[in-house]
Amino acid sequence: MKQEVKEILANAMDVDIDYFTEDNAGDIYEFLSCEVTVQSEVTLENRWWNDTEIVVQVGDFFIAYGDATTTGDRTPCEVGYER
Repeated sequence: MKQEVKEILANAMDVDIDYFTEDNAGDIYEFLSCEVTVQSEVTLENRWWNDTEIVVQVGDFFIAYGDATTTGDRTPCEVGYER
């Protein structure tokens, strides 16, 4: 994560800049997913998931991050095909 983005998020989340570690990735993701989504676009379609790029507004700034969503499709085993 770029330093400028860390500073923007640290200010918005009211945390210290050292907060941005892998251990806190879930909290950061939760914060971003609660912000106002400006744009969401599927960038790559796969069989069971789609890669998505999401842009959110945090204060006066726009931050883009990648995510993945399931397609809701079931696996071959789930629909009764045996291996």
